[in-house]
Amino acid sequence: MVCPNCKTKNEDGAVYCENCGTRLSEKVKKEAKPQPEEPKKEAKPKKTVKAKKENKVKTEAPESGYKSAKGIITTLSVLIVVMALALGVGLWQNNAGKSQSAAATTEEEETDSAKTTEKTTEKATTEEKEEEDEDLPDIEAKDKVDYSKVLTLSAYETFSADGYSFAYPKDFYKKVSSTDNGYRFESDDEHEWLEYSKEKVSGSQSTSEAISSIRSGLMSRLTERNDILYKESSGLCIMGGVEKSDKEQAIYYLSRVQGNYIYTMEIGYGYPGTSPSTEKNQKDYYVDCLYRYCSFAGGSYKPRSYSMFLDDDMGTKK
Repeated sequence: MVCPNCKTKNEDGAVYCENCGTRLSEKVKKEAKPQPEEPKKEAKPKKTVKAKKENKVKTEAPESGYKSAKGIITTLSVLIVVMALALGVGLWQNNAGKSQSAAATTEEEETDSAKTTEKTTEKATTEEKEEEDEDLPDIEAKDKVDYSKVLTLSAYETFSADGYSFAYPKDFYKKVSSTDNGYRFESDDEHEWLEYSKEKVSGSQSTSEAISSIRSGLMSRLTERNDILYKESSGLCIMGGVEKSDKEQAIYYLSRVQGNYIYTMEIGYGYPGTSPSTEKNQKDYYVDCLYRYCSFAGGSYKPRSYSMFLDDDMGTKK
């Protein structure tokens, strides 16, 4: 294709002349009819046009490049923002993962610690129970009391407690347990039991005041009572009787005040009433043995045999 402006031959389909930059597409339409060559003097206006067109072309090119650069910068900015967000999310997820991992680890450690504490507590409780059991008198549990089992001295076992000692039948009661102040033996029969205790004297009471107060309490509590032995000066009170609240409950109560403490042995048994003399004798002998074995009773005689008891033989002095 020949440029109508500078007559330079261009490739077919070219839009602008490669020599002068004249737009060829518009000239093609005008070249439908051949025209005579124009004089050179008329080329100046054409050059002006060419210059303007060149300027136009040259002006448009940088704008295109500017827009392209602007687009690249915008794209890069978007990419940077996206990468920053992705990095931030990644760091957050990483930190969150670490936090969750740390939380899970802490929870596991707390669980393990709780389990260890629980096991330690259970072990301590078991050891305490075993220790308590070791501190309890040893008995052979019986479902029913049988006074024929306590008629020999070999049926009794001695036990040392907190500053005192006592004896108990080994195969007579069902169970033994610790109380706040001592020990209690019990059977399935609610009327058959035995208890030892030691507790401090209340306030600034003297020995005589303390033992007098104990006797007054027993007088109000029991009926058919019997002052077996009462020594106010030495702080000793032994009384028998029947509970006012339960006519079938017989009580043998021995209490002694020594120093700042009150020592007590209390025996509960079914009231003999009209029982045969044999049963009465067995129960009386049982009480006699417990009295003679008890360290704070103050008795002067050693435990005696059942036959000596029946013969009213006081036996041997301590």
